Amino acid sequence: MPGLDPGIHGLLVRGTCILPRIPLRAMRATGYNRGANIQGGGPMRVALLLLSLLASGAWPLPAAANDPTAAPRPFQVADIFKAVAGKWAWEGTSCSDSAHTLSFSADRAHMTYKAGKPFKSATGATTDTSRYNVLYAEDNKITMYLEGETRRTGNGDRVIWVLVLQNPDTYAWRRTDWAADSVTKKILRCAP
Repeated sequence: MPGLDPGIHGLLVRGTCILPRIPLRAMRATGYNRGANIQGGGPMRVALLLLSLLASGAWPLPAAANDPTAAPRPFQVADIFKAVAGKWAWEGTSCSDSAHTLSFSADRAHMTYKAGKPFKSATGATTDTSRYNVLYAEDNKITMYLEGETRRTGNGDRVIWVLVLQNPDTYAWRRTDWAADSVTKKILRCAP
């Protein structure tokens, strides 16, 4: 390519920079011009070009690279409600004697927790069923509150529960007033 610095010429093929595959239009956004020479030594020239692309935003970094405090991407699932429905048991217990079943209403506005045997509910009554009102679902989480629950947060607000699907066969609960990384003991899927 006539007029092109030999160090840059070796990196360009058909309008794309081979290392690290930067579109030519992005290079031009930083002031690079195919017909102009870039002054300086070979490796330094490439480093300066890459730094200028990063600084200009023409070659953006992934979100996690831009924010070192960003949380890891959650476990992804196509339909959280279908993934959560089924028979489960707390880690350390047996599916044969202490399992519970989670199911959702057709409109997904409610979740039913049905235990294999009666338990004392958050309302104080002995029952084998609890019903949750679903507030919203996103990624691997369903946020809801337990109907009739009388417990309150330290601020006096209603307790809001988040079911966190950690993988296809494990979930845990967390409350919105707990630390972000605090969850209950694991709950494991029972074999069908």
